[in-house]
Amino acid sequence: MNVVNGTPEYAQWNYRIACHPLKDDLPTAVFKLEDDVSIRMQRKMPLDRVNETRVARFTLAERLPRNHRPVHERSYHWGLLDDLMYQIPGKDNYGAVITDDALGLTLYDIHSTTEPMVKVNTAQYNRYYKVVEKDAMGNKVVHRGFSDPNMFAAQTTNPKISGLAVTTCHTTGHGHNRHEVCKTVKERYTWAVPLEIVYMTPLLKWNPYNLHHVESSRGPAIASVVHGPNGTRNGGFTVDKAFNGTHGKAFYRTPVEFFSTTKAVGSDRADTAKGSVGVLDRNGVVRKTVASGNRIVLPSIGGGVGKVRTRYPIMPLHSDGQDTRKELDALKDMVMRMPTYSALFEEIPTTVSKANTLFLEQEHVLKVSPTTRDPPGLHEHTILIHEYDIEDMKKGQVVKGLLTSIDNGHQHSIDIKMNSNGDYVMVSCDGMAHCWDGHDSHLTLDH
Repeated sequence: MNVVNGTPEYAQWNYRIACHPLKDDLPTAVFKLEDDVSIRMQRKMPLDRVNETRVARFTLAERLPRNHRPVHERSYHWGLLDDLMYQIPGKDNYGAVITDDALGLTLYDIHSTTEPMVKVNTAQYNRYYKVVEKDAMGNKVVHRGFSDPNMFAAQTTNPKISGLAVTTCHTTGHGHNRHEVCKTVKERYTWAVPLEIVYMTPLLKWNPYNLHHVESSRGPAIASVVHGPNGTRNGGFTVDKAFNGTHGKAFYRTPVEFFSTTKAVGSDRADTAKGSVGVLDRNGVVRKTVASGNRIVLPSIGGGVGKVRTRYPIMPLHSDGQDTRKELDALKDMVMRMPTYSALFEEIPTTVSKANTLFLEQEHVLKVSPTTRDPPGLHEHTILIHEYDIEDMKKGQVVKGLLTSIDNGHQHSIDIKMNSNGDYVMVSCDGMAHCWDGHDSHLTLDH
């Protein structure tokens, strides 16, 4: 990081993931869905379905909606994201106040226009500031990240943070009284990148069966109360197999009836939760429950509520801000919204209407029958196929290498054919005649 009197000074990059409770309500109307076309192309997924999947990525509107209409601007200085990040402190923690005038230029809030000017509290994460006099680049409003719109900085006095020093000199006096005065200033900063916004739900505290909960994080407490002696309790639906209470690692308290399905939305290998498990209540009765922790998208809730997204990833791509990325995004807007940007085309393009959408690109879902074999426990899978797969099967062909959804921590690679009755049948599963966990070979068409 530096060289002091010929001696190198080293520093190490460290990171943490911090969570901060927002002060005010944030309506979901402020989120704009980013269209990652390559992912949609791979999955043959229309844009209106992306919001219900894990691949969805969002950006924040410039400001809160007015008249229920969000404002999404392409370029602005201080916006809603700045307001949210400015609530988050750096390494000096909550309540710290630091101002910066190290180089003779005091950093002010960019909204300050009249005296007394409001100084930026540099102990909070920020990316824009204002100076009264123009800086070396001739700017009065300065963006810390140059072309990176997602880099926020917070100043700190923590001596463990490696600092950078700068020495400035100026000449005073005249003639024989003339001499040079130098000043060295050292400052320390940390940096932050916004990751996601999470909406908490009452499910984290709701315990309708009054299930016993173990707070201790020690292994023996988990093994004896939740998992039973020798790890014999695995969430089965019998008295000897059901969990004997709940724990942070086995947090199943929501009744299965709350959701219209126990299947997680867009399951992933990183998931540790099972679809549904048995938990003993305080009277020794087995209760069927599902995971109560945070989810990206809640399964469909009965009573007409449907699916609810609770996590909104807003992390940037590493290429954001690069000229090639800007050029690609501009071209993508032109292609996706031809009527709006028709004046920018060198040649008038041939338009494509929804009526001309290829029939063969239609999607269908096949359901793999549930299995109760333990392990791995009660679960089912789904398979996404397209119309052209079905057309091939009608011709007697076997569609190979289809991957199922990930449920209970695993998935299958299966080959499918259509029998003479028009039913879908599993020809092989993971290279074997039958799936290792006991799924039936017959599949059903969901939609």
